[in-house]
Amino acid sequence: MTMWAIQYGYDSSQAEQMAAVRPSHRAYLAALMDAGSMLAFGRFDDELEPGAILLAEADSRDAVDALLAEDPYQVHGLVASCSVRPWAGAVRG
Repeated sequence: MTMWAIQYGYDSSQAEQMAAVRPSHRAYLAALMDAGSMLAFGRFDDELEPGAILLAEADSRDAVDALLAEDPYQVHGLVASCSVRPWAGAVRG
């Protein structure tokens, strides 16, 4: 299994729509955590570009893309940019 670092970029003009979809977005990611596919997720906590980091575990990039495609933020077109890269984490809990 490979770990994947995913960076979402958001469009700040869609804040109202994001707030409406946020509960289902978080519930979806929490369900992936319960299933072992998502290791961590959270938004950036600064005033720079709005976005988030997600850490996933999957066999392939295609598998990651399939997980992300079902994220309510993706379904509703609220992710302005998405970068997915294999990640070699040095420490695991």
